[in-house]
Amino acid sequence: MFSIQQLTYFVTVSKRGSLSAAAKELDVTVQAVSRGLIEFERQFQEDLFVRRSHGVELTAFGCKLYYKAKDVLAGVSDLTAFASSSGDKAQEELSLMLCSPSFATKHIVNKHIVSFVKKSIDIEPHVTLGSRDACINALFTGSIDAFITLGTTELPLLDVLQVGTVSTGALLMEFADLAKKSSVTLDDFADRPLCVSPQFDFFFQTVRDELSERHPDVRLDISEPTLLDVYRVLARERGCFVVPAIPEFGELFPGAVICPFAPEDAVDIPICLVSKKDDKSPAYVSLERSLAKIIPSIRGIGDELFR
Repeated sequence: MFSIQQLTYFVTVSKRGSLSAAAKELDVTVQAVSRGLIEFERQFQEDLFVRRSHGVELTAFGCKLYYKAKDVLAGVSDLTAFASSSGDKAQEELSLMLCSPSFATKHIVNKHIVSFVKKSIDIEPHVTLGSRDACINALFTGSIDAFITLGTTELPLLDVLQVGTVSTGALLMEFADLAKKSSVTLDDFADRPLCVSPQFDFFFQTVRDELSERHPDVRLDISEPTLLDVYRVLARERGCFVVPAIPEFGELFPGAVICPFAPEDAVDIPICLVSKKDDKSPAYVSLERSLAKIIPSIRGIGDELFR
């Protein structure tokens, strides 16, 4: 079987019309080209060239073979380029995890997160969901480049970059009287359950700390609800769950809607990217640099990430 090298010698000699010109173009010796052509001709048991005093000319069979050989080399070149670009792409992969409650589904991984990152650094990230512990474990084992939190966090050996904010909202049944309001207040829940789930890790901590400091008289019901518990609180007890004011989050609960809290009662939840201090992938470093240019517009980034 002939080699790609022999095929290259044949095509180059055919184009140049001489062994010496081909050898010069390929930066090899004339002897190497000559040996390669002899071995190549032997594969077909046909003369491919007629030797002339001024060089070589293709035979009728050689001429037919030339066009096929040229196409084969073009295909090899395309394949090599594809393999090279695929390798570069693999090096530029970016894996992110969104810290989310266990009852969330991929609805919460909004397509805008992917499109925002792609627009920033021209890399389409792979985004998954995970609990607080799952995110931290995945980061330290190298399964992801960073994770996204809704809520503040301080963890040793980790860098926390705030990239935006999202406000709080009340998850209500769509038929509830409060759902008809443009916004709700904490006073609206003076005699109704005002719940927040610790399953939402960083979000829960931020809401609890902010409300206890600003509104110490407000009582939060803290529970780890099943889906049935959520609907019981919303429908039977006419209460609400404090959640991010992200429309897609309401899609997790058919029949429910999210009503924003009034500005005086809303909590601005930081959106943070968490990565290892001294071990960042090139793709993630590119993302950090891109975000650094636009971080002064913190609210805008939050809106673009999740809306």
